[in-house]
Amino acid sequence: MVFKTKINSKDYLRLCFYLTYRKPFTIIFTTLSFVLIVMGILQLTGRFYFGLDAMFTGLFAFYILFIPAMLYFKAARNFASNKRIQQPVEYEFTKEKMISKGAGFISESALDGLYRVEETRDWFLVYQSKLVANLIPKKDMMPDEITGLRNIFKNLSGIKLRLKS
Repeated sequence: MVFKTKINSKDYLRLCFYLTYRKPFTIIFTTLSFVLIVMGILQLTGRFYFGLDAMFTGLFAFYILFIPAMLYFKAARNFASNKRIQQPVEYEFTKEKMISKGAGFISESALDGLYRVEETRDWFLVYQSKLVANLIPKKDMMPDEITGLRNIFKNLSGIKLRLKS
């Protein structure tokens, strides 16, 4: 199976936010921050007293604003500095290997040596290791290609899989 993909900056930024804000710690800490900010605002208006210091509320407000801003700028900078991620890539999947070709590079990986394969609503994330992944957007694939790729991954053994049904 062969198909071509191209990642744009908007999709890359969305993926970075998704991968960051799906973690339980991030979800819990962000939710707690929102609750504490609301409590701090209610206390500052004089309606309720929770015993919160204004500086404490300001710290959580800083977190709510700073972390997404830093994530946005870091992801935008990473995308702009990585020429390979910006160019069209042709993927070829067989039962044994994955070949990716772009301008100036060809990469071949045995599928049985992958670390993990994860499918989200919009992406296939094919992890070579815990931190390195091939990002394959589904928007560039036909429905039968998505199904075929899922079937290739389902037939692999010894690899962590998180695929949609």
